Amino acid sequence: MNWTRTLGVGLGAAAGSYVAISALMARGLTRVERRPLQDSPASLGLDYTDITFRSAGDRLTLSGWLVRPGRAVPDTTIPWVVIVHGHGAHRADPETGALALTRDLVKAGYGLFLFDLRGCGISPAQPASAGYHEQRDLHGALHYLEALGVPQKNIAVLGFSLGGAVALLACAGGDGAAAVIADSPFADLELRVRQGMVGNFMPLKVFEPGMRLMARLLYGIDIRAVSPMKALANSELPVLLIHGENDDMIPMVHFRLLSRAVESGPGETWLVHEAGHVDAYRLYPDEYAARVIRFLGRHLEAAPIPAAASVRVER
Repeated sequence: MNWTRTLGVGLGAAAGSYVAISALMARGLTRVERRPLQDSPASLGLDYTDITFRSAGDRLTLSGWLVRPGRAVPDTTIPWVVIVHGHGAHRADPETGALALTRDLVKAGYGLFLFDLRGCGISPAQPASAGYHEQRDLHGALHYLEALGVPQKNIAVLGFSLGGAVALLACAGGDGAAAVIADSPFADLELRVRQGMVGNFMPLKVFEPGMRLMARLLYGIDIRAVSPMKALANSELPVLLIHGENDDMIPMVHFRLLSRAVESGPGETWLVHEAGHVDAYRLYPDEYAARVIRFLGRHLEAAPIPAAASVRVER
């Protein structure tokens, strides 16, 4: 009958549209705009080594720098900090002050490992995955330090934004690093996606189940698994959680959700007065460095004892 045929065609078209829109939304998780790498530690008078290493699992060749303190000591006897940049950024990200912070930590006696995530900087072009596959990149960096003979008890990770989420996800199980500093991470990717479906985008909520399915089928991304707050739920990982009170990219609910997990373990939080997204170091560089160095001094075995000095606390 004509009406049944019409109904079938209509339902088929609706189903096709649902799948197509869901796939487009899932594709949005994989888009990353490559920014050119235009600076190096040399601009701050730091000696460094260009290196390449392999991501864990899929074995992508990634690019990075090793920046050592200005003294001839073996890599195995100094503490190391691995810096993980945010979405679409790179290892020398000027927005976070990555190189200036590297200088501060090197001056305090730390080795620094900075690298470009997949699809960023000069690492190979690959789809992003909102923190799901990027964990392999961080695990590869940690394995590189391990191959140099650096023990886990002397390794920390400092991540900005997406990099902070990646650090928490990759290290919460107790593998690879003794401590994590997470600056402006999201607490849960599914929550973050839903927060984007407001106002004119509210009708897109009906496509959320389809988006989750397409993300898994097309890109191998399990959105529900990208949840730092769940990863920290039963973790003993020491974490320093940093967030700006005026962050308009990662809403405060993410800080509150993560802070519950962090403060229930051997961690601490710093809510930064007047700071926006990954803005804390730019606004308060001395205090930022002092807090990070003090935190590392408590949780890395080879960490130098920080000089006794009062730390100004912004309220």
